[in-house]
Amino acid sequence: MFETPAQFSLHIEQLARESKLSYIETIIQYCEENSLEPSDVAKFINKPLKDKIENDFRELNMLPKIPTLLFDWSWN
Repeated sequence: MFETPAQFSLHIEQLARESKLSYIETIIQYCEENSLEPSDVAKFINKPLKDKIENDFRELNMLPKIPTLLFDWSWN
């Protein structure tokens, strides 16, 4: 197990890059491989990783999209 959320986050990010899975899928896979429940690792999910997971859910349409302000810089 990891000592800090930063260590866990770095490990999950590395696994996600290597496996080309979403962060959600990577955490679930990590839990399955280590006989853990997602609630067991919840305390290790830091803000940057939480934001990435939230983005995964938005891409899956499981959370509402965040409106973005489009700005045309061509007027310069």
